[in-house]
Amino acid sequence: MLEIAEHQRERRMLGRVEEYSRTHTPWGTSQGATVYADGVTSHSTAGHGGFRLSAERNRKVHPMLRSAGGWYEEDAEWAIVAITFPHLFTAFERRCAERTIKDGWPDAWEAIFGTILQPGESREKDRRSFDTAHAHHWIVVSAITSKQVAGFVEVVATPGGKCAAGTEERRFLVPSDEYRIGRFGFVTEARDATAKASNDLRDEDLDGPVGFDSAAQRKREFAADMALQSHALRMAAEGAVAAYEHVVGERWKPFERPVENPGQTLDRKAAAVQMAAFG
Repeated sequence: MLEIAEHQRERRMLGRVEEYSRTHTPWGTSQGATVYADGVTSHSTAGHGGFRLSAERNRKVHPMLRSAGGWYEEDAEWAIVAITFPHLFTAFERRCAERTIKDGWPDAWEAIFGTILQPGESREKDRRSFDTAHAHHWIVVSAITSKQVAGFVEVVATPGGKCAAGTEERRFLVPSDEYRIGRFGFVTEARDATAKASNDLRDEDLDGPVGFDSAAQRKREFAADMALQSHALRMAAEGAVAAYEHVVGERWKPFERPVENPGQTLDRKAAAVQMAAFG
């Protein structure tokens, strides 16, 4: 609460100005703008928003982070504006910006501030380390609770967690109480993707799909079920027709309701009744 209160106090002291704007932005027409300083303006739109820096202001952004057009979206790139012009932001905003740059642009952070980010200080650097360490390991890319084996999770894993078309996939059973995704994915006990691993039930390598039916497979099964039902209904109908002929002594034919005036539609009949009611 104290942090929020201090943040609000600092915002008021910064003297940001709200103004009407219909500027065209990369995210649509602006519905309002906040002027942080001359040449530094934040725009809001119906769906998104971000900062617009003037050409002069944009030249002050580090080349590793600079946007050619001077636009910086509000989800992450706003932090680039904040570390370039820290005096225009509150202490809380500066801390958030620092975290965002370290996580998303660690190389730029290290170049700008002359430091080396250690493990745990940058999500992007940690991901790179994870990808390097497990490039040849089976990483889970999809998982469901097993309906065939109680207490297990059925997972689909690929080498290094890659999802590109044509990537080899394998399916494993993993104990439910041990399945924890982690920051960047779950590495199966059958770690080596370069050889067929022999595993115990803990991470059993399944030869084919278990609970992961493909869309095409589901369509084939549905079509087969419908075909069986259709065949069963046809056999039942033919049996009923044969039984009718045997009992009655003549071939069955569909009932046809006699129509007094085939050319007279239901609407015309209703209109005739209404007119008759009026005499």
